[in-house]
Amino acid sequence: MMKRMNLKKNAVCILGAMMMLVMPSCQTLEDEPSAPVYEEVDWATVKHQDKSMVEKMTVFDSDSWGHLLPRHNYRFGDLEPNQRVILYFNLEKEAYDNSIIHVIEVGNVVHVLTKDVEQLTDENDKEFGNDPVSILQGDIWLGGGHLNVIFQQNRPAQKKHRVSLVARDFNPDQEGYLNLEFRYNDYDDTTNRYQYGVVSYSLHGLNIDEQTKGIRLKLNSAVNGQRVVELKFGEEGPSSSDHMRELKFSKILVK
Repeated sequence: MMKRMNLKKNAVCILGAMMMLVMPSCQTLEDEPSAPVYEEVDWATVKHQDKSMVEKMTVFDSDSWGHLLPRHNYRFGDLEPNQRVILYFNLEKEAYDNSIIHVIEVGNVVHVLTKDVEQLTDENDKEFGNDPVSILQGDIWLGGGHLNVIFQQNRPAQKKHRVSLVARDFNPDQEGYLNLEFRYNDYDDTTNRYQYGVVSYSLHGLNIDEQTKGIRLKLNSAVNGQRVVELKFGEEGPSSSDHMRELKFSKILVK
């Protein structure tokens, strides 16, 4: 895996001056209004709470910040419960129940493909495929009750690729680790044009208790071949929130 360098945020303020050759004076243009800068970025899970008998209120369960309440709540009623998203936002104020809920101004919501862990058997092994996939260091982590992955996808021409998290046994082994596999199926449909893809797998279907240490994840790396990545519970979170701002997520081309 390769190490991504974080890019610094740039803030640009443009002043323009126009010199009129036919006039003895010059005019200075007013500063152009700058777009709002959203300082925070985090992964979150969509939750709906009853606001009234006929209206629901959307709350985001952020992996880092806890409960986030959008100020313009009506914008997010179409999001599915338990859908994973990447939020770009500013904290407005802390309120409700001694700051348990943070009020935010949302700049952007990126939908994340959200899936469950699937059962792997000899009969369905080929369905999941095992094509190589590029994942940078730090782009697999545990957070929000999910295993989250950012990967580089060789874009398909026609058919959506399939990304799966599979297990033969949903119980920890004798060493206290769950043994899972990240499977990628490109269906022999690639274009050599690349984009970033994101997927989040719920871990709630696995048998995890206080003795479970973490996950050993087997994957077929496009750089290093077959390898196992060890993820420990309690050591959660992506490598950096800054590099999340650098990524451009296009239309989802995986299922």
